[in-house]
Amino acid sequence: AEQARAENATCYAKNYADLEYHYCKKGCNVGALLDHFRDHGRGEGRSFGCVNISAAEKAKYGQVACPTDHHVGGCDDRLNVGRQGSRGVTCRPVGGNCA
Repeated sequence: AEQARAENATCYAKNYADLEYHYCKKGCNVGALLDHFRDHGRGEGRSFGCVNISAAEKAKYGQVACPTDHHVGGCDDRLNVGRQGSRGVTCRPVGGNCA
């Protein structure tokens, strides 16, 4: 049962770029993902577990808003960083491209 919860939480993160970015740095934080779904995800209409979600739903959460002091250097296989003036940084998942 514990392994199934971990797999479902990991799938939940992998379906949503913002969750994967925030909760899966070196492996996924299963407890935090379960808490996120309970406290926020369900109310936001997100789907939990290893389910297929629509492209529209993926796109809705496809951009990760970074704090203005966030610095991504070198090559990050999950993000592409684009500056938006003094408003900070917007991170977009791009799979394999350098920041």
